[in-house]
Amino acid sequence: EYVPLVLVAIITMDILGMADVWVHAIGSAFVFSRALHAIGIYETLGRSPLRFVGAVGTYAVLLASGLIILLQAYI
Repeated sequence: EYVPLVLVAIITMDILGMADVWVHAIGSAFVFSRALHAIGIYETLGRSPLRFVGAVGTYAVLLASGLIILLQAYI
């Protein structure tokens, strides 16, 4: 459910001319977070530390990409 939004954010960062390192860092962090979340769901049926870390990482990537885009666009 968050993949389309993050992809739009990554494309927007690229269009705004952000350095490749930022685009790759956001993309890599997102893939890593989603992988942790998936592993956490697969290993246990209830609460899982990996699932929690993956979810928090996903939200952090969304927040960071939004802030980076706003800073790049308006500063």
